[in-house]
Amino acid sequence: FAGALVTVQLGFMNLVLAVIVDCASSTNTANEEEVLKQKAQKTVAFTSKLREALRRADVDQSGSLSWHEMIDGFRNEPSVARTFKLLDIEERDLLDFFQLC
Repeated sequence: FAGALVTVQLGFMNLVLAVIVDCASSTNTANEEEVLKQKAQKTVAFTSKLREALRRADVDQSGSLSWHEMIDGFRNEPSVARTFKLLDIEERDLLDFFQLC
């Protein structure tokens, strides 16, 4: 009788543990989806910010940025410099960035 009682208790504890693990797993999946959603929103917001900074640097409003406009924007427009620094782009890195674009 004692053996049957122990077996039933272990089975019940195993069932409770399975429910707890399942709940934790589904919560983790929901959290991962929320993190990805927030990351996508931040990317969209930052891309918009970068475009605006590049528009401010485009002094002649031609729609394209010359090397001189980019370097002058970085040196003279604080919001342009701040946006590039958020990307870890310093003045010495601007030429590489310019050539990529």
